Amino acid sequence: GSGIESIHTYFYGFFSALIKLPASYSAGVVTAFYISNYDTFPHIHDEVDFEFLGVAAGTPYLLQTNIYGDGSAKGREERINLWFDATADFHRYSILWNSYQLVFFIDDIPIRRMARSGELGHQYPSKPMKAYSSIWDGSNWATDGGHSPVNYAYGPFVASFTDLKLQGCEEGSICSEQQNEISSIRDLTEQQKNDLAWVRENHLTYTYCNDRQRYPIPFPECS
Repeated sequence: GSGIESIHTYFYGFFSALIKLPASYSAGVVTAFYISNYDTFPHIHDEVDFEFLGVAAGTPYLLQTNIYGDGSAKGREERINLWFDATADFHRYSILWNSYQLVFFIDDIPIRRMARSGELGHQYPSKPMKAYSSIWDGSNWATDGGHSPVNYAYGPFVASFTDLKLQGCEEGSICSEQQNEISSIRDLTEQQKNDLAWVRENHLTYTYCNDRQRYPIPFPECS
């Protein structure tokens, strides 16, 4: 595969890109857009992921989002079915991350929100991160639980990225007014809350909060 890494490290911010996913048969292929500090904090890293899971031709893409905080070995995975053809055109995928909330957006529609709380403690991502994107072979897990590995006869698998926006407080710098504005967003608007409810009611297919097989003891925020 291949990837992109930001030059700067950001402490809170808004990270966004227009992405068009591999077309036709892409089972086992993972396209990712994420923020992470694994290189700096390998044992206590934070990470916030968009992971697009490849599919057979004609099947809607699955999007997995994930959040890791302070090196937690437990991922907070959620999956949704996309309500559009993500291979036909570019769509904007964004992460808003500040000291109050962490929100995933598609085309300005919120699809997931984690509010910072005392229950989360250090498992709320809170250390400076870089932005990354990548495309790679996830044959052992990404599609049908690993039963549909990558078939390279259908390659090359091309993911296209453009119009990347990295707006945040660069580590070691004085934050601009715009960066401070991002850091001050405490909640969603009423319209955004309605949009989030629509996504979760109609397109959410999996959430870690309901998975008692993997997590018999629920995460503290799930109660």
